[in-house]
Parts: sequence; structure tokens; C-alpha cells
Amino acid sequence: MLELLRQWFDHNGWYDMAEFEFKKIIDIFFLTAMGLPGGGRSEVSRRLVRHFNILGYTQMTELSVK
Repeated sequence: MLELLRQWFDHNGWYDMAEFEFKKIIDIFFLTAMGLPGGGRSEVSRRLVRHFNILGYTQMTELSVK
């Protein structure tokens, strides 16, 4: 699945294997979330991550959340 997303980022679409033509997809927005690798989660490839802005933060206190 991640390689399909990476293919869209690199080529702006996918090939339709039934009709043998390229399907260009425009005006699409991706929002993702991920945790650290481990516990069943694998590491996300750098080829995919390079297309995103990465934001990290430390755990907030209950007072900060409110």
C-alpha cells in the first residue's frame, strides 16, 4: 500500500491495468499519522517520507492539552 502512495507522489496517478492507460489524479490531499517502528509497525521508507512535512512533539501534560 505504501508503494502505491509513493507511486502517486512520484507520478501523480496510476496505470489502469484493465484499460492499459494512465489515470492522472488531481486535487487530492493526504494527511498521515505514524508511530515509531515496533509492535507490528514497520519502518516507513525514506522514498515515501520525503514527500511529507514531518512534525514531532513531546507528550503534553494534561494542563497543556486543556
